Amino acid sequence: SQGGLLAKMLVVESGDKLWKGMASRPLSDLRLTADARTLLQEALFPSPMPDVREVVFISTPQHGSYMANFSLARLVGRMVTFPLTVREVTKQVLASDPNVARLNMNPWRVGSVYGMSPHSLFIQSLAALPVVPDVRTHSIIPVLGNGPLQDADDGVVKYASAHVPDVDSELVVRHSGHSTQSNPITIAEIRRILRNHLLRTQSEPLDGGVISQSDIT
Repeated sequence: SQGGLLAKMLVVESGDKLWKGMASRPLSDLRLTADARTLLQEALFPSPMPDVREVVFISTPQHGSYMANFSLARLVGRMVTFPLTVREVTKQVLASDPNVARLNMNPWRVGSVYGMSPHSLFIQSLAALPVVPDVRTHSIIPVLGNGPLQDADDGVVKYASAHVPDVDSELVVRHSGHSTQSNPITIAEIRRILRNHLLRTQSEPLDGGVISQSDIT
C-alpha cells in the first residue's frame, strides 16, 4: 500500500519535478541551513537505486486513496505530530518565503494520512513520474466483488488509483480486500515474479557465485 509509494521513489528519476509540484520557488532560492537543504534534497529529489531491477506494487494507491478524504482519516491526520527536525525545516521554508502558497506544510496537510489523498500535490506529482525504463514493474491489485474494474475497489484503494499503464504485468485479485498480501493468489503471483527474475539472472553473478536453474527448482 503506502509502502509501494516509497518503493516507487526508489525507481524514479525525479529531478525537480516533485519539488515543483509542491512549491513555487526553486529550493536553491530559499534561505536554509545546510542540514535543512540536505534533508529536503534527499527527500524530494530522489534518484533510482542502481541495484533495483524489479518492483512489485501491491494495493498501492498510485493516485491516492479516497479513504484519506473521510472525516475520520482527517481527524487521525490532525493527531499526527512531526519529529523536531521536520518541524524545524518547515519553519525555515516558511520563514524563507512566507508566500509559498502551494507548499502547505501544516501537519494534517502533509502527514501520511492526507499524503494519500487524491488531492495531495505530492501524490499528483509522484503519479506523473514514470518508473525508469530499465526497471521491470508489476502490479497486484485486489478488488472486492465481480463488478466492472473501473468501479471496483479493495475497501481502501480504488482500482483506477492502483492501476498503472505499461507495467510488465498486472494481476487483479478478485474477492480480496486491501490486505491482500496474505491471499494465496497474491502469494503465488509474487513467487512467480521472483522465480522469473531468478531465471532471467541465472547466468549473472550473485553474492560471488552463479545461479543455475537447479538452484531454484
